[in-house]
Amino acid sequence: MLASAEPTDAEDHRQQAVSQYIDGATKELEAFSQQISAAARPDNQLQCREAKAKLDECYGLVTDLKTAGPEHFDRVKANYERARGELVKALQAAQRK
Repeated sequence: MLASAEPTDAEDHRQQAVSQYIDGATKELEAFSQQISAAARPDNQLQCREAKAKLDECYGLVTDLKTAGPEHFDRVKANYERARGELVKALQAAQRK
């Protein structure tokens, strides 16, 4: 009986970790959205548009993470992390301009 309970426990732990990751990513994206809005000025509209496009891409990937099964989660997460890095660079460019 214990052997059959272990995969369920492992799956429960995985689901909890996935949930926490998605919640953290969502909160972080909300903060990035506020930073983009705060950085917006007439002279940096191009940079802000680029940052907003990356933000939208990240939100889409978070949506994908919510429905990704165990076999696809790591790939989607890697894509999210890549897009998040690009978002950070775009936001920094908007803030510097």
